[in-house]
Order: sequence, then structure tokens, then C-alpha cells
Amino acid sequence: MSLRKFIAFSFLAGLVWSAAYIAIGWVFAAQLEVVGAYIEQAGSRGLALVVAVVVGWVAWKWVMRVRFLRKLRIARITPQELKKLLDEGCEVMVVDVRDRLDFEAEPAVIPGALHLTTEEIAARHLEIPRERDIILYCT
Repeated sequence: MSLRKFIAFSFLAGLVWSAAYIAIGWVFAAQLEVVGAYIEQAGSRGLALVVAVVVGWVAWKWVMRVRFLRKLRIARITPQELKKLLDEGCEVMVVDVRDRLDFEAEPAVIPGALHLTTEEIAARHLEIPRERDIILYCT
């Protein structure tokens, strides 16, 4: 893209973005004045309420992130644990979900593993048995 075309599109995008915010302010001007009046009446109590809501939301997001990371940590298995399961003869299904380029660069697979790209999973999901634990691995 030429510099002139880039600058023209950037200017147009900035104009549309600015116009959208001005239009929203114009359409909701009366409601914004009402909200401003409520905030003015509430004073420091209103500010404390807004701060409490924001802090509560941030705390909730942090707790959800910690729970997600804990669940993710539990759902992982090390290569040594997988080797032990395979050596013990456990009924597990190993699925190699490496991308084609990664697979071509390193074609070695875990013995018995099914190779599917993430794009192929929806079409070939019936090849994955549901009665066993399924272990996915990638790069």
C-alpha cells in the first residue's frame, strides 16, 4: 500500500471514529446530563460506589483467571507421565495436533498417535474414541 493511500485511509478512519463518538454524545446528550446530575448529587458516595464496582470487577476477573490457570495446570501432563502411562498399557488415545508445517519439520510421532490438524478435528472427530482418556499434543 502506498504512503498516500495509507494516509488517506487513516484520515478517513479517524474521521469516522470521531464522528461516531460525536454522534453518540449528541444522541444521548440528555441522558448524559441526567447521569451527571445523579453523580453530582451522590458526591463522594457516588465516587466510592463507582470505585467499589471497578475494584470488585477487577477482583472477580483476577479470581476467574486464577481458577482458569489452576484448571489448566491440572489438565496438563508431562511427557514423562505420558510415557509412564503408555508403558503401563493404560487405555489412552494420543492425538498429535501439530500444524502441517511443524509436522513436516519434525515428522516423528508418538507410537500409536493419531495425527490431525486442528482444522481437521471437526471433520474427523469420529476417529477419536470417547471411552478413553484423550491426550492432545502439539509443538
